[in-house]
Parts: sequence; structure tokens; C-alpha cells
Amino acid sequence: MRIRFRFLIGLTIVLAAGWAGWWFIGSSGQKAGWEAWFADRRAAGWQAEYTTLDVAGFPNRFDTEITGLALADPRAGWAWSAPWLRIYMLSYKPNHAILTLPPLMKVSFGGETVEVLSQRLQGSLRVAARTSLALERISFELEELELQGRSGWTAAAPQGVAHVTRTPADLAPENTYDLFVEATRAELPVPLVERLDPTGGLTTLVDVLRIRARLTYDAPLDRHAVEEGRLALKAISLNEGHLDWGDISLTGNGLVEIGPDGYPDGEIDVVARGWRTMIRVGVRGGAVDEGVADALELALELVAMVTSGGRQEIETTVSFERGRVFIGPVDVGPAQRFVAPR
Repeated sequence: MRIRFRFLIGLTIVLAAGWAGWWFIGSSGQKAGWEAWFADRRAAGWQAEYTTLDVAGFPNRFDTEITGLALADPRAGWAWSAPWLRIYMLSYKPNHAILTLPPLMKVSFGGETVEVLSQRLQGSLRVAARTSLALERISFELEELELQGRSGWTAAAPQGVAHVTRTPADLAPENTYDLFVEATRAELPVPLVERLDPTGGLTTLVDVLRIRARLTYDAPLDRHAVEEGRLALKAISLNEGHLDWGDISLTGNGLVEIGPDGYPDGEIDVVARGWRTMIRVGVRGGAVDEGVADALELALELVAMVTSGGRQEIETTVSFERGRVFIGPVDVGPAQRFVAPR
């Protein structure tokens, strides 16, 4: 009995020592990997700075905290800074991480700097267990988000969620991902709303924005896509797009593919309420040529008579072809040109 007891004690000590050794090796690898990534980004011309980088969480987790973060890619034209970033992983499952972001960050793009404030901004990330770290799923949840632009504008959302999940290979072409985004009672910047509708007919409050779509890219979403800063859409399959914004209500679904010239080709079937306001907003926002607005309104009035007996709701198709956008039969202007897929 005494010999068996000593054997169990010895086995326990050996296993504990082995696990401690594994944790030490794993945590050291985590730290070295992050340090190498920052060094590689600097060598590639990025700004990639941090103040401290520590890994804790013994014995079952790798808890990484990076402080004094400052990242910027001059080629892509964006920058991000944060006082800290915390990444939590189970030591036996290092390809699945929980990300916690600070209540105040700064993001710069297109010549504007935005302060990002929130009560809660947390994400979950799962990647393939390969050096490319190909995305399997990423999710973010936010509470009491507020954006403050340096030029004086603000925007806010009390809650929202976003998920991107790799689509199974038997359901879609390679490099396809399912997207879901939902935000409720979001406040748009006042200057943006006033520019889109100087008459004051639009409210700043968006009651619901929801998107369910399947996106196909020309390359996988992995660390190379982040580091190289080039990723192009090949197709957008919109399963559900829904917007409730004051008098405007819009739903849509359809398929649009991006051609080798970067122009979209396809159709989106839409049901719209408050479409006259949409025309006005489209003209102010540059999506609809001012010269065709009257013809478009006349055409949609005829559509409304046919599809809804003249009510404010219409059913029509938004088409993209030959670098142009058509609403019903009316050419409303040039289409947005995307980065051409490889």
C-alpha cells in the first residue's frame, strides 16, 4: 500500500512538473511570437509599437496583455492606438482566443481621427491551427459604443453584434465567409444627416440595421491578408438586408459578383417604404445622378401603382451592369468600383 501511495505521489509530481514545463514553453512561445510579429511589421514599414508585453495565467491559460499599443499601416492609410489589449487563451486550445478591448481607443483613416468609447467591447476569435492563422470565426459584442470624430461629429450605438464565420467548403466556393451584423437604435452623426437631407426630414436615429450575407474573397482571411493589406471581394450574396430609419424601411436580397474590372454585376431585389425620401438622400449622397431623379421618381410611382396600389411601399430590383446602377429600368448613375479580384 505504501509503495502504491508513493508511486501515485511521484506520478502526480511528474505530471505537474510536465504541465508546468508545457505552460512555460507555451507562454514563452506566445510572447516570442508577438515580439516577432511587431518586429516584422516594423520591418515592413508599419508603425508597430508597444510599452509592455506580458503573458500570465498559469496553469491553464495564456493571458496576454499588451500595453501602449500603436499600430499604423501607411500604405493602407489607417492607424490604431490603445492603452492595452488583453487576449485570453486556454493553454490546451491556443487557436481560440477571447479579446477584450479598452473603453477608449483611437482610430485614424481617411484623414480623420476617431475616439472609440464603450462600456463593453469584447470579441471571440478562432483560427486554424496553422502558421497562416486562417480565420474560422470572429465575433464582437458591444455595449454603449460612442464615436467622437476630431472634426466634431459623434455617433453612438447602445448595443450591437457582428459575426464572421468561414463557410463550410461543401456549401460555397473557397474563401467564403458568412457575415451577420445587427445594431439597434444607433445615432448617426448630425452633419452627415444634415448633408444627406437639409430639409430636416431625416432623423439621426436608425432603429434597426441588420445584414446577413455570404462574402467570397480572392484569398483567405488570415494573417497575410492583414499584413499585406490587400484583399478583394469576388461576390456578395445578400440573404437579408434590413434598415429601419425614420420613414425609411428597406429590405433586400440578391447576388452581386465583382468582375475582373472591379465593377459589380448582379441584382438585389428590394422592398422599400419611404422611397421618395430615399431618392432625395441618394441624390445628396451622390448615389443617384441629379439629372435622373425626376425620371426615377416617375418610374417608381408606376412601380408603386403596380406592386402596392400606389402606396408608399414598392417592390423593385436594383441592378448592376456595365459599370452602372439601375433601379427598375432607370439608369441612376455609375456603380461603385471595387478592388479587382486576383
